[in-house]
Amino acid sequence: MKIDLSQFKDIKTIESIQIDFTLYLLILTLCIILFSTIMFFLTRQKNIKLTKKEIVLEDFYNLDFNTTDTKSIIYNFTIYGKKTLITDHQVDFESILTKLEPYKYIKENKKLEDSLIYDMKNYIKSIKQCKL
Repeated sequence: MKIDLSQFKDIKTIESIQIDFTLYLLILTLCIILFSTIMFFLTRQKNIKLTKKEIVLEDFYNLDFNTTDTKSIIYNFTIYGKKTLITDHQVDFESILTKLEPYKYIKENKKLEDSLIYDMKNYIKSIKQCKL
């Protein structure tokens, strides 16, 4: 049984379709570039390194006055205070240091007076306000 193809005149031969992919490639390339730049800036902001002065300021702001080791509080306050000293607050800092002198040279840990802790915290707050 042979089929006569002359009956099917409306059937055409297969033609190849030409698709231009340059527009799609251009859009894909732009999306990749946009995505990579966004990711670069997002990861860069997280990895910004602090300078030494900023690290000292953070340590100074986060001094723990609730510990029982008063000598470490006094020495850390003195060290961080000298590194972050502002001329406007030099008199306040020196007055606090003179009040701290008796605590530095004793063998046992003596509890700091509440007024002295209050002065130290106020000094740290004033430095924080000046730095902002």
